[in-house]
Amino acid sequence: MSYLPTDNLYKFFAIAGLIIVGFSAYYTETLLRTLQADGIDIATDLAVGKAEMEFWQSREKKLENITKNSIARQQSRRKPDPDKLELTYSTQELKSIEDETERLRRDLRITDAKILGKLQKADKLTSQIKEIFFFAKVLIGIGLILTTSGFCLWYLNVQKPLDIKLKNGALKEGTQSDAAGEG
Repeated sequence: MSYLPTDNLYKFFAIAGLIIVGFSAYYTETLLRTLQADGIDIATDLAVGKAEMEFWQSREKKLENITKNSIARQQSRRKPDPDKLELTYSTQELKSIEDETERLRRDLRITDAKILGKLQKADKLTSQIKEIFFFAKVLIGIGLILTTSGFCLWYLNVQKPLDIKLKNGALKEGTQSDAAGEG
């Protein structure tokens, strides 16, 4: 009577399942550590970008206030404040202040674009992490199913019948030795 070597097939299922579970857990952990480091870099870049943006915004406001106050003084719309030092600027100085304000606005737009890019990168990173967790769960589930089914099939179809055969063989030998001892 010829039969397939199912013993090896069941063991293959079980070991393949264990390898899939181990690989999925290790690869997921490694990838998540890398993505976590990227996330920290992005958070740092965002914090720096926000600080730069706040700096440029405050600087822009100061320059706009200087320009408005100087123009208002020159046109005599503003009453002098005795507690403040009154400064006046020439037209050329005001032009240079306006040019600097434009440069600050440009820098502000650049910083804003960088922050937007970092936010988009953070969103992509979040979606990658979700995908990794999904595939890890699927692979671990498949691995556990293979492992469980492989070991169960091996035990039920191979090991248990061998155990019964050995037990019956031992019982036959015991009864034969009892019979030979009596006779």
